[in-house]
Amino acid sequence: MKFTSAVCTHILILWNVWTLVTCGKTPSGLYHDDGKGHTILTQRFSKKDVREISFDILNIMGFNHRPHPHLVDSRSPASQFLMEVYNSLSNEVDVDLSNGVNGRKQSWRTSSSPNITWSQFNVDQDEANTIAQADEIISFINRGHKFSDRLQPHAEDKQFWFDTSEIPSTELVFGAELRLWKKTLARNLKDDYDYNEADDDYQTDGKSQVVRISVKQVVPVKGANTLDLVELDEIVVAKWEQGWLRLNVTSAFREWILRPESNLGLVISTKCAETGEEIELEATGLTKAEEEDEHQPFVVAFLKGSESRRNIGSKPRKPGRRTIRSTKQKRNKKSKKGRQYDFTETLDRPRSCQMGMLYVNFEDLGWKDWVIAPDGFIAYYCHGECSFPLTASMNATNHAIVSTLVHTYYPLEYPKPSCSPVKLGSISMLYYDDNSNVTVKKYKDMVIKSCGYWGQESS
Repeated sequence: MKFTSAVCTHILILWNVWTLVTCGKTPSGLYHDDGKGHTILTQRFSKKDVREISFDILNIMGFNHRPHPHLVDSRSPASQFLMEVYNSLSNEVDVDLSNGVNGRKQSWRTSSSPNITWSQFNVDQDEANTIAQADEIISFINRGHKFSDRLQPHAEDKQFWFDTSEIPSTELVFGAELRLWKKTLARNLKDDYDYNEADDDYQTDGKSQVVRISVKQVVPVKGANTLDLVELDEIVVAKWEQGWLRLNVTSAFREWILRPESNLGLVISTKCAETGEEIELEATGLTKAEEEDEHQPFVVAFLKGSESRRNIGSKPRKPGRRTIRSTKQKRNKKSKKGRQYDFTETLDRPRSCQMGMLYVNFEDLGWKDWVIAPDGFIAYYCHGECSFPLTASMNATNHAIVSTLVHTYYPLEYPKPSCSPVKLGSISMLYYDDNSNVTVKKYKDMVIKSCGYWGQESS
């Protein structure tokens, strides 16, 4: 498997330049493994350096600015569900830093509320497969009702509106679900919720025990100042059932992403399965739309991103003249002081190509208010000599072996093969966006898993 020069350049921007580690009063800077189980600081970073590096990493990860979430509630079902999703995903690197960065051990997972488990969210195998296929998963909390005066006689506690403005139109929504909590109304399964013992209708009439729940998209009527409802999905449940219900709202979300102005919200309908009569939420066991406890309704959207467009918000910035000029001046200034970010030049090169350690700590970047998990990640870097003879066991391509042989005879005409990444892994991040929606994002090719020899490519 061979990586293109563009991919390698993208990777090396991050891995051949930065590692940021902090623990207590540990300074920010560049670290490397001395080969004896210790991590050595080789270069300190100033606060200004950290800010600049932070911005560059944001660009690499597809952000054009640092998210600033507000009204963050990590205990909400929307947050807890994606914490469970994050915990179900395996980052492709297992690393023990117990002898490394200040004796810390790398933690890749976050613990969720002990009161909410994966099974309680009613995740079946089909949804598990959807989670595995998605590049990005976002949970949205209900932002209230916007058109209650135009949606009579629909009660306000059955109206929903979700802010989808953070999703770019280039993303493909291949799944979206409205999740509603339903409590049991069966007498033998009474819980802490209010229950009307005198209402025998819940128990004696078997036919009235079944409720038909449907979700409808609010759409404008052409040529009129009125709104219409288009049914998206419908389920039938018994009043004694308890748990999270799932309703498919994929088509509505797809339309909202392509045409944000069409987002007028959703409405649910609750009817007696036998008579078709609309009934109140209290008679079904469903929580209200504006509920703010651990049973707050939410939507989960599953997205597939384009390989050619990795950003999640908008296009990364293009530096202007002022930025370019200041960057050049900065580089020249640092060069005069002998401060080179290419720290591999300052290390004693090993005899053969191998991996070095690069650790990016999100707290050091000041990202802990929007990055939920992980605490950071180890990216690694590749360094070392590519000397003849090379063998297949040294992760050398046939081209690299031939190139090394030719270089031995003609060292001035033919360059040596380079020590480069030959296998890359992915990581998952759990974070808040500007609208305080929780997101799980899978980043491919973010960590080096092995290094090897590649023949030089001509441009």
